[in-house]
Amino acid sequence: MSKVIYLILALTSGFLFGIQASINGALGKRIGIYETALLSSLLTSTVLILITLIFGKGNILGALGVPKWQVIGGFLGAFILMTMTIAVPHIGVASTVFFVIVGQMIISIIIDNFGFFNVPVIPFNIYRFFGILFMIIAVLLIIKGNFNN
Repeated sequence: MSKVIYLILALTSGFLFGIQASINGALGKRIGIYETALLSSLLTSTVLILITLIFGKGNILGALGVPKWQVIGGFLGAFILMTMTIAVPHIGVASTVFFVIVGQMIISIIIDNFGFFNVPVIPFNIYRFFGILFMIIAVLLIIKGNFNN
């Protein structure tokens, strides 16, 4: 499959992430933060169960034999979902999502540079430095825009 397809999938996921943050932020105001996180996770799990039953070919029980650090993604996902639900009503969707993305980029570059979690090593370089620098400048401008309205 062409790498362009993966870029399009990632971009689509980013669009959906912003929509999800907006929806969960609004729902969190109505039914509560934890309730929203739980409901969203339950619906996500239901969809993934159906997808796995239809398309899955792996061995879900194999998760019992992997190193424990490889299965903490669900805990991290719960924290991310709750913090997004908490932050959106207070700082807006753009600020929340952009901060999440900047955080993702910083930790991703660190993980790439050192090859943590068995990913291929991609060394830190001047391009990545300026990419992060420009993202930090952009997020500061977005925050400044929040206070000028």
